[in-house]
Amino acid sequence: FEDKSSREGLQENKTFQIFKLIILQILSTLEVDRAILAKEMKLFYDDLHFDDFVKKDADKLAEKILENAREKQSNKGAEQENEETKEKIILSKRIEEKDEEIGALENEQKILRGMATSGIVTASFSHELGNLSGVLASRTDELIELLEEKSPQNLYQNTPDFLNPYILIEDMRKQDAKLQNWLKFSLASARKDKRRRKSIILSNYFQNFKSTWSNVLSNRMIDFSYTVDNNKLDIRAMEIDLDSVFNNLLVNSIDSFLRQKQNNKREIMLKVNTTDKEITIDYFDNGEGLSQDITDPSKIFNALYTTKRNEHTGEEIGTGLGMWLVDTIIKEYNGNVKLLYPKNKGFGIRIAFIKKYQRK
Repeated sequence: FEDKSSREGLQENKTFQIFKLIILQILSTLEVDRAILAKEMKLFYDDLHFDDFVKKDADKLAEKILENAREKQSNKGAEQENEETKEKIILSKRIEEKDEEIGALENEQKILRGMATSGIVTASFSHELGNLSGVLASRTDELIELLEEKSPQNLYQNTPDFLNPYILIEDMRKQDAKLQNWLKFSLASARKDKRRRKSIILSNYFQNFKSTWSNVLSNRMIDFSYTVDNNKLDIRAMEIDLDSVFNNLLVNSIDSFLRQKQNNKREIMLKVNTTDKEITIDYFDNGEGLSQDITDPSKIFNALYTTKRNEHTGEEIGTGLGMWLVDTIIKEYNGNVKLLYPKNKGFGIRIAFIKKYQRK
């Protein structure tokens, strides 16, 4: 290469022209390689996402067909559709319904992921929580024994309650009992045997259910009773599913009783009956019943729907998941739920399982 006399660049001589041709040829070769690679990558991408493209095209086609059909319906002079057009409209409507169903399922999945995370955390710490439950059962007794050695209880006969250590320890015992109940429910739900489908004798199940909740119910002066028309009646299910259903119903009843202003006798009654086709479980309480704010009672089975609010701030305090879980679980067993309206007000619901889930 030779410089120009002005030192402004290279002279465009033969050598420079050859160099320029070499650079262009290299770039041309690289461009060919790039085009080949890009083509292969596009083919790979199209193959990988073929179903997505087809779905997107199908959605667009379905939208177009439905849009045209709706325009024709609004047009009084429109001609009658032929069979092929009607079939297209039916298929397009079904696609639209499926998309809505998928959207609802995706929302449910998000909710269930959050609940599963809570369950995993509880299961992960089950051993530690079990040890904690054991400590709670005995620590107040040990405190009293140590205290009586140094400072007997009769020394505090004239002491105000808020300064009496024995009364403070008794308050601690009550709080520990509440915490123990919570731990018992949490650890019981994490047991592996509850997550297996098995034959469950309903009379035994509800006896254990009543025993588990006995402390909570007695502390709140709630009478819980149940009747089963056949002591050998059983259902094939996962115990954790039954727990989810009846724990949610019981918690709702307790909340309802606590909101009541009258000091009526608090009762929860459960009746299990069987017919040739199904097993029905009727659940009643004499609490407040459904809120008057609920214009459509079926909405209580919608996810995140709640009428529980802070009485001072009006802020929502309910999760809106309890009755949705009840409905979802029963439907998974091909059963159904139906709201009942007791004569003495309160709340009632009928749960029906088809007989195919009964042991043969």
